[in-house]
Amino acid sequence: MVYDTPSHYACPHCGALKAIVTLISGNTFGGTFWSDCRAFYPMLPKPSPVQRCSKCGHFFFLRDAQKRQGRGYGGGGTKGELSWEDSKAALRQFSAEWQQTGAQPLPRGAKRLLRKLSPQARNEREYTMRLLAVHAYNDAFCRRRKRRFFGSEDGPEPDAQDRELFRRNAERLLELMKDEPSQILLRVEILRELGRFDEARALLDTFSPTPDNPENVAKMLRKQIRKKNSAPFIIHGDSDD
Repeated sequence: MVYDTPSHYACPHCGALKAIVTLISGNTFGGTFWSDCRAFYPMLPKPSPVQRCSKCGHFFFLRDAQKRQGRGYGGGGTKGELSWEDSKAALRQFSAEWQQTGAQPLPRGAKRLLRKLSPQARNEREYTMRLLAVHAYNDAFCRRRKRRFFGSEDGPEPDAQDRELFRRNAERLLELMKDEPSQILLRVEILRELGRFDEARALLDTFSPTPDNPENVAKMLRKQIRKKNSAPFIIHGDSDD
């Protein structure tokens, strides 16, 4: 893995710059891919598509920010991955923007950005944020072998509010994917994580393998559904199980 000079992105809300890690080269050695599409590649760090501005505190999509090449030597910058607490705050901010309910004041620049977005582009951004929130929840509470990835083997348990927010977020994610045949295995996974095993099994019965949705992943999901296991599991990569 070879670092390049970090790229700087201007927050669309206040203009402050954030340094994002950039690579010249990397590889997937030692990587792990999970059933919820969460990937860990130690030698190929990938910036989060949603970032939090360190100045104004608002969240923004990297695709909406103006990119500026950094100066100096390689190294530095951040991936800017969102924790579960970050994700909850981001969902509150973006939900107000997506729904435009007026329940929360829109950040400066948000109305301008929203006017430029087509309904499809808004849905794509919502899908991205809601999947990131699923990942963050699972990172915080559900993944096995936390000692290696997250610093402790026995993490905290989600409270009732966390579980309810996860449920509502996951159900909205299912709505966004309902007309996407290519997302059938992720839909099965989200239903499984919600504990809706009968629905997950019924949907999986309609599955036909494709290069992007291979049969071996479907078999793994069937096994976990039979066990009534709702936790994410490793699809491929280093596993101690």
